[in-house]
Amino acid sequence: MRITTHSKCDPINPTIIGLFENEKPDSGRLGKSLAELIQKHQKQKSFSGKSNESVSTHLSKGEKLQKVILFGLGEENKLHETSTRNFGAKMIRASADFQQKEINISIPPALQNHLQALAEGLIMGNYDPALYKTDEEAKKKGEKKTNTINLICTDWNTDQRSRLEKGKSVGETVNYIRTLVNSAPDQLNTEQLVREIKLTAKENQMKVTDFDKKKLEKMKMGGILAVNRGSAEPAHMMVIEYNPAPISDNRKPKTENPLPIVLVGKGIIFDTGGISLKPSTHLSDMQLDMAGAAVVLGVFKLLKQFDIKRRVVGIIPITDNAIGNTAYRPSEIVTTYSGKTVEILNTDAEGRMILSDALYYGATQYKPEYMIDFATLTGACMVALGFRTAGLFGNDEELLDKLNSSGKNTDEGLCVMPITDADEKGIEGQLADLANIAHDHAYAGASRAAAFLKNFITDTKWAHIDIAGTAFTKNPKDYETTMATGFGVRMMIDFFEKLPFSVNE
Repeated sequence: MRITTHSKCDPINPTIIGLFENEKPDSGRLGKSLAELIQKHQKQKSFSGKSNESVSTHLSKGEKLQKVILFGLGEENKLHETSTRNFGAKMIRASADFQQKEINISIPPALQNHLQALAEGLIMGNYDPALYKTDEEAKKKGEKKTNTINLICTDWNTDQRSRLEKGKSVGETVNYIRTLVNSAPDQLNTEQLVREIKLTAKENQMKVTDFDKKKLEKMKMGGILAVNRGSAEPAHMMVIEYNPAPISDNRKPKTENPLPIVLVGKGIIFDTGGISLKPSTHLSDMQLDMAGAAVVLGVFKLLKQFDIKRRVVGIIPITDNAIGNTAYRPSEIVTTYSGKTVEILNTDAEGRMILSDALYYGATQYKPEYMIDFATLTGACMVALGFRTAGLFGNDEELLDKLNSSGKNTDEGLCVMPITDADEKGIEGQLADLANIAHDHAYAGASRAAAFLKNFITDTKWAHIDIAGTAFTKNPKDYETTMATGFGVRMMIDFFEKLPFSVNE
């Protein structure tokens, strides 16, 4: 979708006009006729500008009518990033009534303080998860979907246009990973996700390494290979590396930052639960289990464009968790890449098995400053926190604080959760070093899963983000839809932008 900037309303296109409560219309920006139309509604008290209030009306143009929606922005002193993002989404959805490819949206100058959030809302609010509909109604809907927004405000400068473009890029990337996560597993299989990762690396001139099944076997990646055994498609572990140009500021000469930040994303293409089969009520959504991988891929799509001054490594283990004669079984003993042994008590605890290898590889091969993993790991986290908040676990308070702050800044809520001594003791194995679920597994499932992962991070500063509830929702925010949300990308970009250039700064 295109977003263009203008100082006056086009008198032909359908127009949405955002107004604060009791705001006087700007005739210079809107034109005399639109200003008088607004004043008429204000005088008749059919529109006051209260938050989310809307009125559909029109302006006569001879024999033609210009469609107009008045949209309330509430009290100006209560405007913030999240409300602006929500307003953007609601306004673009209101434009569906116009059934026009090009529309005007007029905003007051105060919204220019939140242009990135506004653009995110406009783009994310325009997303449609109905990927595979082919009927006439779907075709007509697609043909009439808005693809150009003329954004109207009195004055524009280069910085404002840059922030608008930035928000547009973030919104498009979030929509891209929503599409990946929503894609049916026969439409996005292991090899296709591998191709998407390689394409992202090529487009951004990044190094990518494909550890295919033969390489994984040679490396003795036992956790990934165990989960992959029942699948008709061989496993992969993809490693993508972003190396920015040497950095420089007025205080220091150009220098390379030797310590990367490692991001790990769970890439289960479809999760049957394996032999420990999931209940049928949960199976139909299990394409979502690669949402962690999608978050990592989404971040890598933006690192170069946003000129992030840190080395970043992404590690994405990819496989199905399928059922078959060769599928791994409860009671088996699996030797992971780290050499630690795991007794399998439940094959549906497969995410932590593939992450165990990826985390240990990231910690030992790169010795990172920070390592952060994203995973739709436990239903227990969803039970605890619902659809709006992800579980945040880790071993470094400063890292957790930084992530929590970025979550608040971007409306991607996190809740710090504990890993207690009891959790660590609970996943000790009886026959092996570890068990992949606790023997008293009825309680604290999210913390026990995090305690399992903690065994594979060596001495790395680490955070685990359980996005089981937030990655795929039935209770969407204003700028979301049901199904995939794209949770995590905006938070991580904010996190990277707020980091100093190097460890010593």
